[in-house]
Amino acid sequence: MKIAFSKPLSVLLIMVSIIHSADYVLVPILPILLSMDKNLKPSQIGFIIGVGALSFQIGSIIGGIISDKIGRKMVLFTGSIIEIISLIGYALSNSYAYFIIFEIMNGIGGGVFPPTIKASIAETANGSNTTAFSLRGMAANLGVAVGGLIPLLVPNLTFSIFFFISACLYGILLIVIIFLPKTNPRSKKDKISVNQYKEILKNKAFLLLNFIALLVWAVYAQLSILLPLRVSEIFKNVKLVGSIWTITSFIVVLLQTYISTHYIKKHSYANCLMLGTLSMGCGLLIIGYSYSYLILLLSAIVFIIGEMLIAPSIDSCTTECADDKILGAYFSIANIIYGIGSAIGSYFSGKIIDIYGIKNITPWYIFFITTLIIIIIIFFVKKLTYKTKNPML
Repeated sequence: MKIAFSKPLSVLLIMVSIIHSADYVLVPILPILLSMDKNLKPSQIGFIIGVGALSFQIGSIIGGIISDKIGRKMVLFTGSIIEIISLIGYALSNSYAYFIIFEIMNGIGGGVFPPTIKASIAETANGSNTTAFSLRGMAANLGVAVGGLIPLLVPNLTFSIFFFISACLYGILLIVIIFLPKTNPRSKKDKISVNQYKEILKNKAFLLLNFIALLVWAVYAQLSILLPLRVSEIFKNVKLVGSIWTITSFIVVLLQTYISTHYIKKHSYANCLMLGTLSMGCGLLIIGYSYSYLILLLSAIVFIIGEMLIAPSIDSCTTECADDKILGAYFSIANIIYGIGSAIGSYFSGKIIDIYGIKNITPWYIFFITTLIIIIIIFFVKKLTYKTKNPML
């Protein structure tokens, strides 16, 4: 674990924690704030969140590609400034139109971080990709836990204060970025050509990985949709979701290193994806039988174990598939696949719940059977590529 103490990686992990803390001050409660404090209609709130998700993907593409050309540090610095401006603007606004404008800025600013930071981590990992990305997962969940505690512990904060707190955290991020060594500067002789980007579409291993990732992320999206719906239906108290998120985040911090060392490093990426998908499927099935807080917490823990297997595996495999000169572009595409998979998964889970209802056991078996089908697909992909150099093996 010496990798954890290298200066560049340590700074990047601190940044990951700060970003997730800043985001999760708002993410769980933003719809509630816009509804109760600003009297927006559900359709308006949905449009704002949808615009934010779309602009996040745009920011991801821009951030990853530009960071390959001018270096990671400048892109991260610019993203932080955009986030601060958007959050302060949000805090001072009362107009639906302004909320849309600042949500677009917020999405673009936030979108530059995932591909840029992941590319930076891959560059500083010195071959220990699994360990590095496992540490990233731990740092992210630590940030989620800390950020999620603020609305729980201080429930009477005003609308503006939540955004100012998030903006202050991004201000701290700006200071931390100063300590990040300059990464990936490009000389004129080392100019990136358009043909290098075209090669991404010819990279069969990467395309295959993202086909599998699309399916896996569609399953991963279910927890954030279905768990709150189940909690609100059974307990009529959405705040309980925040406590479950905080507990599971701390569990990731405690267990991620163990899982990475004792399983991910000893098995193929395909096996990790299959086991992780099965774990998520089991977690979803348990939600369907949950009528107490402890069982709901158990379902979230079982589900999140799947995330601990899947996220480092996909990020590590992306690094192995990628051209080192355009790592940011590869992670931009991987992040877009994550967004598309999440959108597809959220849409279909919502439709299934509309048809059968949140208390009916049928949806939960549909979700579980779907995960089994995805596992079978991964298994056959592994068999079909057994004799190739595909890094999924």
